[in-house]
Amino acid sequence: MSGSDIHRYYEDCAWSRFSETVSSLEELRIKETLSSIPEDSFTILEVGCGNGAITNRLSLRDCYVCGLDINQQALECVNVDKIVGNVGILPFKDKSFDLILCCEVLEHLPFQVYPEALKEIERVAKEYIVISVPFRQDLRLSSIRCPYCGCTFDTYRHIRSFNHELLRRLFVEFEPQITKPCGIYRSNPVFIDKVARFLFGTGFSTDAMCPQCGYYKERKAQVSSEISDSKGSPKHRVTGFINKCVPKKNNWKWIIASYRRR
Repeated sequence: MSGSDIHRYYEDCAWSRFSETVSSLEELRIKETLSSIPEDSFTILEVGCGNGAITNRLSLRDCYVCGLDINQQALECVNVDKIVGNVGILPFKDKSFDLILCCEVLEHLPFQVYPEALKEIERVAKEYIVISVPFRQDLRLSSIRCPYCGCTFDTYRHIRSFNHELLRRLFVEFEPQITKPCGIYRSNPVFIDKVARFLFGTGFSTDAMCPQCGYYKERKAQVSSEISDSKGSPKHRVTGFINKCVPKKNNWKWIIASYRRR
C-alpha cells in the first residue's frame, strides 16, 4: 500500500469525517494519553493528529503545539498550528520538538513506510516520545473479506499487532519509561470467534474500504436494506445466542507507551 493509497483511505473512509463524536472508551484513552505527557514538554508535535481530538486539548496547556496529518479534511477541525504531511518524511529539523506524540497511527503504516516513520519520529523528538497503539490485537479474528475482489483485510486497516516486547525495542535512541494498558472491553473467547468465522466466513463493514480494489459500501439505503435483511439470518440468530450464553472475557483495547532519549 503506497502513500497515495493511505491518503485515499483516510480521505474517503466514513470514520475520518467524525469530528465531534467521541465514545466513552475513546475519551478514556485520550485522558490517559494526556496524563502520560511530561510536564516539561514545552513544544509538542502530534503526528497523525487526525481531527484534533487530542491536539486541541493540548492547546490548553502552557506549551507550543503543532498537528500533522495526511488528511487535509481532518485538519480543518484542528485549532492549533497544523501542517499536511507524511509521518515517513517529517518536514522538521532534528530535535525540533521536546515531545512527539503518535496515537493510533503505527498500526496502519505499510511495511515500506513503518521503519522510516520510526526513524523520523526519533529524529525530530528532542527528549520524549509518547505513542498509543492497539494492544495484542489478533488480526486474524478482526479481518473481513471484500465482496467484490475477495481481498481479506482488517476492518480499520491495521496491519500489525503490538505487545510489551515489541514496544520495548521499538526505538533505538529512546528507552521505554512507562507502558500502561488502557480501555477494557468484553469479547467472546477466541475459540468462539474462530468457530463463527468457520461457519459463516467474514463479513464486510460498511465503513471499510478494500485496499486492493477500492470497494466501499457507502450508500445508506443499500446498507440499511442489507442490515434489515440480515436480522433473521442463521448467522444473526447463532451469534445472538452466543452473545447471551457464552461468558465474555475482559481485554485491554490499547496500550500507551512513553520513551525518553537515552
